[in-house]
Amino acid sequence: MSDSSITEAVKYKECYVAFLDILGFKKLIDKSECEDIFKIFHAVLNFEPHPLVSNSEVYNNIRYTIMSDSIVVYIEVEIEDSFIALADVCSQIQMKLSRNNPPIFLRGGISQGTLYHKERILFGTGLTKAYILENTAAIYPRIIFTEELRKKALENTRKLFVFDYNSMYYEKDDDGFYYINFLHTFNYTKTLAPKNIEEIRQMDIDYFSSLLGHIEEVLGKEIDSSIRKKYLWLENKVKKQIKRMPHVETYFEELYAKEKEAADIRLNDVLKSEN
Repeated sequence: MSDSSITEAVKYKECYVAFLDILGFKKLIDKSECEDIFKIFHAVLNFEPHPLVSNSEVYNNIRYTIMSDSIVVYIEVEIEDSFIALADVCSQIQMKLSRNNPPIFLRGGISQGTLYHKERILFGTGLTKAYILENTAAIYPRIIFTEELRKKALENTRKLFVFDYNSMYYEKDDDGFYYINFLHTFNYTKTLAPKNIEEIRQMDIDYFSSLLGHIEEVLGKEIDSSIRKKYLWLENKVKKQIKRMPHVETYFEELYAKEKEAADIRLNDVLKSEN
């Protein structure tokens, strides 16, 4: 192929690009078998459209590249509902990995810009900006984007879901960045499976018990301030989500009440023995 024909074939596309970093990947590599690492990436690459979408075709346009501990997910801007579909996929990846034992968390950035990707070549301003956002501003186990990007994305967001579900995907954080709330999927438990509501409520409780237990375990023994900061942020967001779910909040209130009662009994026994 001549230089001129190569140049004619090489063109940028305007894309939404998510650059995701798997936190603690070095430890995973050191402690895990090849098959275990493969299962992690298999979970990343296998997703299904949200059960409440009215435009599932948009998901066919999402592309991926995995490079060791980095995942790049992107879609062309001009496709209707492209941003919210990308947000949904990023959310699904976060949720799946958080269900791992132990949980795996992501840090990432989403940006808009040019992108070229063919075979083993991937470059463009969209990728660079997303990487810088992840590397310099995300800080915590969250996937972030700017207010400016959110406004632009809404211009091309019609109604991916069968009801107003779009805003559930992101929240504004204290530093002004928006982040994908991967725990949002629990907000519509009743709508998703009304016939199995009790079973799913128990699954909610099991998930949050496991996740919060892992966070508390890490905070109980971790002394590295940068790691503690990440987990304290995550703990705050998990507890915030629990407060939105009465059945889960009630469970934890009753659990903590029982734990306090048991602790009080133990303390009284110690005081009696000392007297």
